[in-house]
Amino acid sequence: MEKIFIYLHNDMTDLSLIEKYMGFYHKFFASSLDPSYSYVLDLYIDNYLAGQAIIYYIRGGLRGVGVVYYVVVDERFRGRGLGKILVSSAEQIFEDLNLDFSIATASIDNVVSHRMFKSLSYDEEDLERISRICSHQIQEMILKLSCGYEDDLLFYKDLRRPAYENNIKSLCKTINQLDKDVVERHWLRSCYRPWRSYRSLIRL
Repeated sequence: MEKIFIYLHNDMTDLSLIEKYMGFYHKFFASSLDPSYSYVLDLYIDNYLAGQAIIYYIRGGLRGVGVVYYVVVDERFRGRGLGKILVSSAEQIFEDLNLDFSIATASIDNVVSHRMFKSLSYDEEDLERISRICSHQIQEMILKLSCGYEDDLLFYKDLRRPAYENNIKSLCKTINQLDKDVVERHWLRSCYRPWRSYRSLIRL
């Protein structure tokens, strides 16, 4: 019988599966996360690294939001629900941290991510519509919080309520209660500055 276990750590330099399947660009961004509020989940089958997820959280005031940043499964183990195991494990960490929501972003053509998050009772919203549903300021905060500028869709799950009570306006209210300075510092460190550094690298 196979032994499946997850090793949790915050060594942002040890991202071998992210780099192998998503490339240096995404590994570069993931490695820029602050390890004081970020985690790597390494999923092993026996002693083989079969999956990897990068997560982090932002807390401000009484509210907090967890972000599922990257989820990758080795191609030899796909179709076995390992991505769901990683995301469910991330949710458990977020709940232990008393966070309010788990969120993720994805491109509209990422069918695998779409199926995975929907199967785990995440609701979906077009990132462009959030400015109309809530406000432009909330849309910007979500983009800065998630580093989701290249994505089209937001997936979100209320960790405090059953799935049928998932509500985009409740998420927006939670986002609005976050410390905006904390969100801004995260965006500068983990989204904007890595983007500028990467542009400088590719010009060399």
